[in-house]
Amino acid sequence: MSEPQFSCEHVCKNTCSTLHEVLTRENEILQHYKDVVEECSMLNIKSFIEERISEKRKVIYNLLQVLNEMKVNSAVIDDIAESYETIDN
Repeated sequence: MSEPQFSCEHVCKNTCSTLHEVLTRENEILQHYKDVVEECSMLNIKSFIEERISEKRKVIYNLLQVLNEMKVNSAVIDDIAESYETIDN
């Protein structure tokens, strides 16, 4: 399985390309697990996959939290920079 190439842009203004890439992949994995678990008829396997689904949801939630924190921090920095610009004018 060949992995698509990804390189960080190192421009984290309001967002992070690396975290978005991870979020996209985690969502794809989650969807795959959901598709597979619907086809499964063995209870122990189904249960195992459902646990993985729950874990993936937590990971996705945590990624979204980090991205939201980045947006808030960026907004604060922008507000501080704006206040200096206002003082200079």
